[in-house]
Amino acid sequence: VSGRSSLVEECALEWMCSLMFRGLSNGSSQVPTRFADIINLSLGGTEVCDGQQEVVDRLTEKGIVVIAAAGNDATTIPLYPASLEGVISVSATTINDELAYYSSYGSTVDLAAPGGDLTVDSDNNGDPDGVLSTAMIVSSGSSVQTNTYEYSQGTSMASPQR
Repeated sequence: VSGRSSLVEECALEWMCSLMFRGLSNGSSQVPTRFADIINLSLGGTEVCDGQQEVVDRLTEKGIVVIAAAGNDATTIPLYPASLEGVISVSATTINDELAYYSSYGSTVDLAAPGGDLTVDSDNNGDPDGVLSTAMIVSSGSSVQTNTYEYSQGTSMASPQR
C-alpha cells in the first residue's frame, strides 16, 4: 500500500471520480456491462488529496461499497483513501488470528482479515503462511506473460478481491 507512486493513486482516483465503471476494459480483455457494486483499493499515502472525500461520498451515495487496504507500515498513522469516512479500511491478521507484524492498525481500521505471513509455516504444511493468489510473471527481456499462483502477504491480500 505505501510506497506506491502518486501517479498510480491519481489515476485510480481519477477513474473513481469519473463514476464510469461499465464499459472499461480490464486485464481479461472483456468489457464489463454493468456498474461496479464494490471498489477495492490497494494503494495509499499519508496525505489526503483534494476531492478524495467528495468522491467517496458520491460513490457511497450511489450504494457503491469502497474498501481499501490499511497499509503495511506497522503503524497507527492513517493512510488514505483507507482512512476516509465511508471507506472500509482493512488490516491484516496471521493464520493464528493475530495482527500481522507488518499491518497498519488503529482507530481508522474497520476490520481485520487474513493477510498472510511469508516468514513462517505455522500449520507445518510445507508452504509459507501467505495468501495464495494469482500472479502474472513476465520474463526479463520478454513480453511473454505466464499466469500462475504464488503466496503473498499484505493488507491488500486481506482486502476482499472479488
